[in-house]
Amino acid sequence: MLQGEQDRSTLAALGFLTIGARFKNSMPDILDDRIDVVMRGLMGLTVTCARCHDHKYDPISTEDYYSLYGIFANSVEPAHQPFLHESTFSPEAKEKADKLKKLAQELENFRQEQYRRLLESSHSRLAEYLRVAQSRRGGPETEKFDVIVDGDDLFPRMIYHWQQYLTDAEEANDPVFIPWHRLAKIPAEQFESQSKAVLQQLVAAQASNRLVMQTLMEQPALTSFDDVVSRYASLLLAVDGEWLQLVEGSQGQSSLRPTGFADPEKEGLRQVLSGVGSPQKIPLDQFSNLHLFPDRKSQGLLNPFYEKLQKAKAEASAELAQALVLYDAKDLVEARVFRRGNPARPAQTVPRRFLRSFDYVTDETFDHESGRRQLAEAIVAPENPLTARVIVNRVWQHHFGQGLVATPSNFGLQGIPPSHPKLLDHLATWLVEHDWSLKALHRYILASATYQQQSNFRPECEEVDPGNRLCWKMNRRRQDWESMRDALLWTANQLDDTVGGPSVKAGMAIDATRRTLYSYLDREDFPGVFRMFDFPNPDVTSGARNRTTVPGQSLFLMNHPMIFACAKSIADETTDAESQNVRVRELFEKVLHRQPADAELADALDFIRTTPTLEKRGLTWTYGYGTFDDSRQQLTEFHELPHWTGTQWQGGADWPDANLGWVALNANGGHPGNDMQHVAVARWTAPAAMTVSCRGVLEHDRPQGNGITGRIVINGQRVAGSWQVHQRQVETALDKIHCEKGDTIDFVVDINGDLGYDSYTWIPIIKPLSDKAPLSDDDDTATGWNYHRSFHGREVKQLTSWERLAQVLLLTNEFQFID
Repeated sequence: MLQGEQDRSTLAALGFLTIGARFKNSMPDILDDRIDVVMRGLMGLTVTCARCHDHKYDPISTEDYYSLYGIFANSVEPAHQPFLHESTFSPEAKEKADKLKKLAQELENFRQEQYRRLLESSHSRLAEYLRVAQSRRGGPETEKFDVIVDGDDLFPRMIYHWQQYLTDAEEANDPVFIPWHRLAKIPAEQFESQSKAVLQQLVAAQASNRLVMQTLMEQPALTSFDDVVSRYASLLLAVDGEWLQLVEGSQGQSSLRPTGFADPEKEGLRQVLSGVGSPQKIPLDQFSNLHLFPDRKSQGLLNPFYEKLQKAKAEASAELAQALVLYDAKDLVEARVFRRGNPARPAQTVPRRFLRSFDYVTDETFDHESGRRQLAEAIVAPENPLTARVIVNRVWQHHFGQGLVATPSNFGLQGIPPSHPKLLDHLATWLVEHDWSLKALHRYILASATYQQQSNFRPECEEVDPGNRLCWKMNRRRQDWESMRDALLWTANQLDDTVGGPSVKAGMAIDATRRTLYSYLDREDFPGVFRMFDFPNPDVTSGARNRTTVPGQSLFLMNHPMIFACAKSIADETTDAESQNVRVRELFEKVLHRQPADAELADALDFIRTTPTLEKRGLTWTYGYGTFDDSRQQLTEFHELPHWTGTQWQGGADWPDANLGWVALNANGGHPGNDMQHVAVARWTAPAAMTVSCRGVLEHDRPQGNGITGRIVINGQRVAGSWQVHQRQVETALDKIHCEKGDTIDFVVDINGDLGYDSYTWIPIIKPLSDKAPLSDDDDTATGWNYHRSFHGREVKQLTSWERLAQVLLLTNEFQFID
């Protein structure tokens, strides 16, 4: 809960639990992930192995797992998350914040209304719910009852709860339901003949609820189990109605407010609809949003509320940052063990508590709210031997590449024993004695002689300990992904070292210069380059990173535009050197922070002298959008599309783009923009004076919409051909066009008046009419300029010899490795 405005910044730490994967909003899987992150991350225990059965190696039972499950199941995410900086909001920010609060409240109000409908349905149609619940338990009916979901039917989740309630009542031998379960076992065809004898046996046994027996033995006699269901429902509703009248009559008189019926028989009936554990008393927090609806169609009513709220959050500025918090549920429920981990097969309830093998830390049940605070206190308790050791082991791993325990997320029996157990104990004790200060722990380790060792090879040590588990030297380690990226940018004087501020999308774009620390990851769009450099999978908790050496890593560093940009920036800083010798020395100092050896200097100068000078290639195709003036029949503006996705040019990372709309071009055609100011333009530029012909097929294959209009425009001033196409294809041929060097031929497509279903294909082929006409280096001189074959992304700028030398230094192990 919030402790005050001054404490709100600390609420962001709850993201440790809440930003995990959502697993299609499957709550058992979400809570399993949270248990895994907490227990493996802080205690090095694989508790989630006990989700389906007792742990095979460690003393962790299934009941231990579901004791922790109950803690997180009673920790709920509110619709509105608190703002971190609300006290300093500007008037404009406050207005936007109020809008977010209003949208969140509308969502919550809608959920509350659906919850009320669900409870009303279960109460008013009690006999139907009981009948279906019993049929799904394997009652006397020969055919199972199926729910027909038509928008106004029974709620499947409530049927499930009544089914479980009946099972619990049978296992507990509840007097109210003893007759129910005995009668339910009679075959349907023998019910009328056997039910009377069963009732007489129950009367003689005197173990059943008296009021239930009176109701069941009333005339007319029972003829089927349906009669049993109807009489139970009538009796339960009558008792519940009497109870509600009693409560309403005591309003305003707290001292006279009833706590139950004096008659224990009647009180037992009241508990079915009003007692703890009754399906009618299951709190809203225990229903997922989809459980509040009877069918898939009605579940769609939630979408507008979610979409409005999520859109407002996406458009919110950094000033409106919200903490992704958890609240303790107001109405707590006990977790159940799921048989074999299946939520559809719940078994006994378990109390919220710590792992029972750690009862020397605490053996109390967590009765205070959800139990999260008590769990946190148990994790950091001085008596807990694991937490401090797990933390110092992770810090050691960060500095040395491998922890004292080589399995940082598994300190159980299957984990690898520590290489230096006394050192691990010492560091753990030291951390606790120094108020759990990680900064102090880092300083303590970095000041040690062990950390300050060199990486020099020592044959006598290598023979005894080839894996360096005993730390007789400092291991050479390749920089991890984040360090390498920052080192590249820093060396090129491109690194933005601003402290704090909003995060940016992680990547290797030339203009992405923030420290990698401030990057965020999109789990749905995880960059492949991250995996290439052993970045861990963000969908699961990872104790350590893999360390691989694969060709893709070198190929990336040899060919990526960001590496080229860094090499160019580094080389540009040395252009004022007084000689080639001095320039080489400056490059070595800049990249490797040392002077070159004589042999390295000679090799570098030889590299500069022998590297051929490459002319920049002139690309004849460019891809953009423009404004077409229909009245003048001219293309009055042209702009290149700014974003390359790897397969398509478009307005931005999202498509459609917020500013440029749907306009896009790919190797086969594209899509025009939303209006005549954003027509799609594939532009060919003549590399020399020549006469050419154009051939191609313009196709629109969608039956929807009204088609497109395609034009060939010469130098933006003259329309040489125009075609309207809807669900057909047309040949676009021009036999003779004379061009001077630099003239343009634009292949222009617009929406033909109405936006919708406007994707098209168009692959123009431009051929010179003279065999002697000079062609661009990037095209096949035998066939001319084929739009599809020549389609390209960003132009790769060739590096000069000095830029190449800078790149070579960036690719060396001396730069890539920490030695």
